Amino acid sequence: MEVRVFSVFGRSNEGLEAGINKRIKELDITVEKLSLLSSEEQTGYMMSGSKATFIAMGRKKNEKL
Repeated sequence: MEVRVFSVFGRSNEGLEAGINKRIKELDITVEKLSLLSSEEQTGYMMSGSKATFIAMGRKKNEKL
């Protein structure tokens, strides 16, 4: 089992979801389990939104069972 940690920033729930899906596709593993580690609201000049950090667990994409 391989483990990857990644963060995603989005200005809306839809933005977060799209970012999560994009990052999952970019990973070098086939994700079997995805867990939320942390989330926080970020506010600032022209950069308000949410940041979420996830841990993904799975097998290497070319690995056989």
